[in-house]
Amino acid sequence: SYLLPSLLLFACAPGTAVPVARLDGVDELLFADVPVGGERDLGVRIHNPGTSPAMLDLAIEGPFILRVSGVVTVPAGGAVDLPVRYRALDWEPRDGALEARSGSLVHRTRLRATADLDSDDDGYLHGVGPNADCDDRHPKIFPGASERCDGVDQDCDGYIDE
Repeated sequence: SYLLPSLLLFACAPGTAVPVARLDGVDELLFADVPVGGERDLGVRIHNPGTSPAMLDLAIEGPFILRVSGVVTVPAGGAVDLPVRYRALDWEPRDGALEARSGSLVHRTRLRATADLDSDDDGYLHGVGPNADCDDRHPKIFPGASERCDGVDQDCDGYIDE
């Protein structure tokens, strides 16, 4: 019985550090100008400046893929990089979030993605204005391009091989 009270007094003594985990990281991660049909990998770094390890439960929202599974441990005073992938399926901007939880601690990183509106670098933007590029995967297809007899609308006027 003597040992137990002395341990409690030691743990509660003034000035004694109580092991605590904390989570810090970026607030927003931008996947900029991803070519339609392409993908990009970026990392979210989560820091634990606390004095005890943090076990993370992870959740992801939106059209993003978290490339780790299971429980992730952030060592005391350390950091981990969480790899996130975005695949651009269309030209619309996309939003999502990555949430890292450790008990009552939560760090939320906003995820944003934009597509490259001129993926083929022909100077015409996909879906923007009256001179919109109708096929941003091929640099020889744009408004005003010369038509060829090949079953493709090269000049983006809605007519094939005219």
